[in-house]
Amino acid sequence: MDRNFIRGLRWSGILLIIVGVILPFANLPLQATVIYDPNPPTFKSIYPDGDPLNPTPIAPASSITISAVVNDDVDEPTDISVKVEITYGVQSETVILTPTVDGSGTYLRHEASWTAPSSGTVTLVFEAVDQTGNMASVDAYAEVTSGNYEPPEQEPEPSPSPEPSPSPLEIFNVATVLGAALTTASFILERKNR
Repeated sequence: MDRNFIRGLRWSGILLIIVGVILPFANLPLQATVIYDPNPPTFKSIYPDGDPLNPTPIAPASSITISAVVNDDVDEPTDISVKVEITYGVQSETVILTPTVDGSGTYLRHEASWTAPSSGTVTLVFEAVDQTGNMASVDAYAEVTSGNYEPPEQEPEPSPSPEPSPSPLEIFNVATVLGAALTTASFILERKNR
């Protein structure tokens, strides 16, 4: 076997041992995050949630809480921006929904208060955008009628926990073992060639 190849193998092994032994103790930021997210967020539930044939009834000139529960396969729900385009009669407005969490920090929903008009049909277009710019939208309809209507209580959706990535120490342990194996292999190959 070529002597330069054996030397290169040995020095590669020694370098990997050094990386695996020394770098875990050198407080260096060695982690990079690459986000690949081709999928838009999804709506788990919204309020009002009526359709054109069965609009959600709301009281005239009442303050209601518009809400949406969203999910994404990459982003945390609190990192998703949600807005609602509301149209009634010839007027329209945009309402930004704010993420809410419970006392332990668990995501509940995005919500905002809004005052309903005194009469008519209301069209709501919910839009959710994740951090990579993927967008999803869903339409809902409400009808202003007399009476006092409360939104249904929404159960919080549990957020899936992300897969743990290997810790830097695990990576450096692999580097140390691999380096030791390469160094040992270089000595064995050198002795066979003599």
